[in-house]
Parts: sequence; structure tokens; C-alpha cells
Amino acid sequence: MTLKAISRAHPTVSFSIKAGSHIAPAGFNSTTGLLIDMSLFNQVAYNEETTLVEIGSGLLWYPSVCKELKKYGRNVNGATSCTGVGVSGFNLGGGYGNKANQFGLAMDTIKAIEIVLPDGEIKTVSENSDADLFWALKGGGNNFGIVTKWTMETHPQGAVYTNRLNYKKEYFGEMQAAIWAYIQKQVPKSHVEIVFEWSVNPAEKEIDSVIHANIFYDGTVAPADLFKEFTDIEHTSRKEKERCSWFELMESLPNPHDTYIMEWSTEDPGRKTPQGYRGRYACVMLSRYTPALIKRIIELAADVAKGLKYHGGYRFFPVIRPGSPTMFQNSPPSAWPHGPEALFPLPIQCSWKGEENDKYWLNVLETFCENIRQFAIEQGCTKDGVPMYYNLALDGTDVSLIYRENLPRLIDLRARYDKLGVMNRFWQYGNLQWDELYEYVATFIVTAAEWRIFQYNSEGQQRGAECPPSSDIIQPGQYTLLATSGEPACVGLVATHPRSRVPTALNSPTSKPRYWTRVHCRDSKCLISGLKTQTYSRLKVAHIFPRGHEAEWIRKGYHDKITDTADEATMGGPSKIDSIQNMITLRKDLYDAWVNYEFGVNPNNDYRITAFTNGNDDINGLRLHLDHIQDPSLRPLDELFMDHFKQGLLKHTRGVGDEPEWGYEVYDDILCEGSFDMSNTVWETEEGKRHLELALADRLFDHRMTP
Repeated sequence: MTLKAISRAHPTVSFSIKAGSHIAPAGFNSTTGLLIDMSLFNQVAYNEETTLVEIGSGLLWYPSVCKELKKYGRNVNGATSCTGVGVSGFNLGGGYGNKANQFGLAMDTIKAIEIVLPDGEIKTVSENSDADLFWALKGGGNNFGIVTKWTMETHPQGAVYTNRLNYKKEYFGEMQAAIWAYIQKQVPKSHVEIVFEWSVNPAEKEIDSVIHANIFYDGTVAPADLFKEFTDIEHTSRKEKERCSWFELMESLPNPHDTYIMEWSTEDPGRKTPQGYRGRYACVMLSRYTPALIKRIIELAADVAKGLKYHGGYRFFPVIRPGSPTMFQNSPPSAWPHGPEALFPLPIQCSWKGEENDKYWLNVLETFCENIRQFAIEQGCTKDGVPMYYNLALDGTDVSLIYRENLPRLIDLRARYDKLGVMNRFWQYGNLQWDELYEYVATFIVTAAEWRIFQYNSEGQQRGAECPPSSDIIQPGQYTLLATSGEPACVGLVATHPRSRVPTALNSPTSKPRYWTRVHCRDSKCLISGLKTQTYSRLKVAHIFPRGHEAEWIRKGYHDKITDTADEATMGGPSKIDSIQNMITLRKDLYDAWVNYEFGVNPNNDYRITAFTNGNDDINGLRLHLDHIQDPSLRPLDELFMDHFKQGLLKHTRGVGDEPEWGYEVYDDILCEGSFDMSNTVWETEEGKRHLELALADRLFDHRMTP
């Protein structure tokens, strides 16, 4: 199996998975590494006895799935926005379609999933078999393996009604009133999408604004007056179909998968978006609309659209598609938290030209969404803490905002099913910024030159563009460090080597330490994943600065920085190394990674977590939870986090350099002063035997036998 081979490969192997490719242009590849193409997983098998359908993960909803189910008069709760949407990406993210008001999300109708796990094992998971993994795959994204087959519910499908209308900008007010009138009728078998669009007319270089209404009813003829408010408004074009088959409906949708050109871009539905434009979707999650919110959305969008003329912009539009209050009434539990209350996205799309305009428009999208969200909260149309929708979240969205209370469980499952981090290699973390990298590199190099990092072409051995410190995300590639002039710089590595940490048994007292109870009372959960347990059986207290290096702790003056008011006995003696300010609570598996410096916490970047090794991608980019600690005398010290962070950099990013020379003085620091004085009575004890075993193990490490 390909995935099994990758799991045993070099840890820097990068790969991506192409399933339906979800409206990407033909030939598109999202990685410079290995592409796993799922196009041969293209079977559709309907079971007339169970009325379930098995769908290969490499398919699009149209034409294959629709065409096969048409034979049986059945349908699935799939995508309906355009013909180029892939089954797998839609299901893994959730899946809002025209039938969400009736059946919930696409993932709510999944009955079983066939998946290849990161270790190569093939499983079919369901509510009755590996229920936890089944739960995680519904909305949990591409994080647990490669899905090869979906088993989904079907339902009877007859003829449907559809209508598409376009309107001039003069009718913005009437359209807002029509939307509100429709919402009051609450007909779950219906669905409307109203697009208020602003775009730049390429010929006149002026901004046009128009309205598109996509109207749907899951029945032969729509109830009288259901869409009357929309059809009564004067429109410039109309495409109405009664008694339309589902296949015909899908066939009539735009097909961006082949052309990457969207129709319906202006009041002239024949005009198309020019090629070469860039774009992003974003969204605000809502539970209802009010007339004031609808009006505010249009006002803010009109204000944003003014920038289209000056920043390479082409098009900006919000899509109002109200959801039924009962849409999630029967939704089963899933990784993406939803139900029983209604929750639906307000999608916002923006397209522009020129990479130099990326930052402007991404900031516009983020600001627009936040302004709408705040107004919606005031209107009672949403609230703080609702999950962001995975498939429409902006790049860089904190994963905790998507999965909310389900994140700790997902992190646990990820650690269980992908121990080697196969599904997210180092460069796929995707959130290391240039200014962070500069800070890291400065930690372990020595040079008198002013330096910068440049792109590098290894084949031509030529430097490329300079990559200055910024908040931009680093993209996979090759880079070189040079003087600011572009000439080679003389650079050395710092002499400092990472501090060794002794085994856990020697790093803590043999009896239960006094500080455990204090730390548990303060934290009550893992400060990274948020995991809570009543017995703390899955949690562990970790020293930030290792207690085995007490002599160095004192030399660095950390004992003088402790403001903890506990008695010295509780804090480990006069050094105070066991102070609660040198402790954090972690999940057990994260504890092991912490003491090995596999990840660190950067207090200078809002306590953001950076993983230095593969296998910790599920926590990379998260932030340490410290808001619950209001008393400064109980809060961990920033200096200690930075010390630990530097050790991770030295151990995992510094490079080989000269190997440290171990001597008795090193072990004295690790264990305690005088441990290797042969006249010391410690050698006659069990503790002395452990000390000797540790020393011998270290000296013999490089001479161990290898198969």
C-alpha cells in the first residue's frame, strides 16, 4: 500500500491526496511531493434491499453518482452548488447542500466509511465498528487516513422545481424584503440562495452590482406563493424549470471543474470571470436572520466593494441562504459539533488578481466576517463559541474555532490512529511564519554579518528572491542564508548543546510529590488539548525546567524569579524548582513529547505551540491555555517557557555541529553535585546503581549493535 510505504519513509516526504479535486482546474497538483490519485476508486453500487449506496472516494457527485441513482429513482444528500464538487472533500468537511433543511449535512447520512489507516491497515468503520474513528471522520477532515469508500443513505427522488433569476441593483431593497418574507414561511423542502454581487466591468473599469436568486423546491411544483416575492420583482433573466429531474438540475449547474470559469458573474449570465484570478471563500456562522442583519450585510459588502477598483479586485459577494430551524433535529453526533439548533454559513467570496494583493483581500475578508459576526451577535442571530464551518474557513483559522469542545477528543484519536504523523508532514503544518523562523535561526547561529534568508535553486545553484521577516507563512521549498547583500556570509553554530533530560523515574521523587495536588487544583485539565478527567489518570504534571538540572537552575537565577508563596518544602527546598510556577499539566502522551523537547511554547507569540518533530502536528499552532490562572504567583514563568523553547530549537533545528563531550561535571548537573565522587556513600545504595546504569548507557550508546 502507498500509505504504508509513506509511513515508513523519510519523515520529510510530502504528499497530497486527490479525490474529486473539488473544482480545481485540470492537471492541478497541490504538492511538489507525491500525489495520491483516487480517481480509480470510481464505483457506485446501490443496494435495493438496504437502500444504501456505496460511493468510491474518487468521484464527483455529478455525473457518476446522480446518473447511477437515477436508475432507481433515488438520491443522496450531496452537493448542489456546481457540478465540480467532489464527494470526499464535501463529506469530510460536513456538507451543506440544497437538502440540508430536510436531511441535515451530507455527513449526517453516512452509514459506513472504508479507510486506509496511516499504518496501511484497511478498516470499514461505522457506529457499530470503530465508532470513535467513524465519529472523527464525519467532519474531522483528512486527518486519520485515506478514505476509499463511502456508504450513504438514499431517499426517493422525484421531479423538482428550480428557478434562477437575475436582477438589477435598483432592486436591492425589494430583494431584502423578499428574503425576509420567504424566511417567515419555513418550508424545509425549499432552499434559496441570494447572491448580492459587486464586480469590476473589464471594459469600463467601473463597478457593477447585481443580484442572483437560485430557487429550489424538492417537488414537482412549488406551493403557491412560496417564491412569489422573488418572482414579482422585475428581473433581467429567468430560467425556470418545473418537473425537472435531479440529473437535469445538476446538469444545468455551472461546471468550474473543467474550466475554472464561473458563469452568472453579472446581470449578463453569459459573461465569465477572466482566467488568472485568485480567490478565497470565508463565512460567518448564523442560526437565524433578521431584517436588520440582512441590511447590514449588504451595506458592509457595498463598502468593501469600493476597493475592487484599486487593489486588483474583480468580484465580491455574500450569499444569503437561510436554514430551517429544524435542519439538525435528527443529526447524529460527529466531529464537527452541530445540532440540534440550526447553524448555517453566510458564505462570502472574493476574487482578485496579483499575488501582491493577497494580503489586502484576505484582511478584507477577515475584517468583513468579524464585523458581520459582531452585529449578528447583537441581533441574536449567532453567539460566541459556535463552530466555524471546516469547508469555508479561511486559511490559518485556529482549529479550536472549528471543533470547539470536540477538539480534545479529536487530538486523542489522532494520536492513537496516526502515531507517526503520516497525515501531516512537517511542511504541511502550514503555519510557520518568516519572522518566527528568523527568531529561531538567531538562537543557534553566530555571525558578525547582517543576514537574510533567500530562496535557492539547487539545480542552478542560484539564489532567488529575499524572504524578509514577516507574518507570511513559509511555503515548502529550498532556502539559503546569506549576507543582506546577497553574498555568502561566514556563519557558525553556537557552542551550546541541548540540555539532556534524565529518565522520568529520576526526574521526579519516588513518592507522590506535594506539588501534584497544587498543580491539579490549578489546572484541572491538559493545558494544550483541554482534556479533563476526574481521576487525572490520563494527565501528568511536567516540569518546564527539568528538576534534574537544579544546579543550572540556580546558576541562571530562576529561583530568584519565583514569587510562589508556598513553603519551601512544597517547592522542593530553597531552590524552589518544584514551584507551581515551574509546572504545567499535560496529557500523558504530550508529557513524553514535552520532556524530549519535541515541541515548545513561545510566550512571545501568545503562547503558541511549535512542533519541532513529526507526529505532533495535531497540536502545532494551538495555544497554551493559561487564561484560568489570574494570580501571578501561580502562573508559569515566561522565562522558563523560553528556556524550554530554546532547548527544542537546539535539539531539533540546530544541526549536527560538534557532539558534546560528556564528563563527570555534566552528570553532576543532571543528578546532583558529587554523584560521581567514588568515595560518596551514594554508590552503596540503589540510587547509586541507577546513576551508574545511566552513565554506562550513555557511554555505550554509540557502540550499540544494529541489525
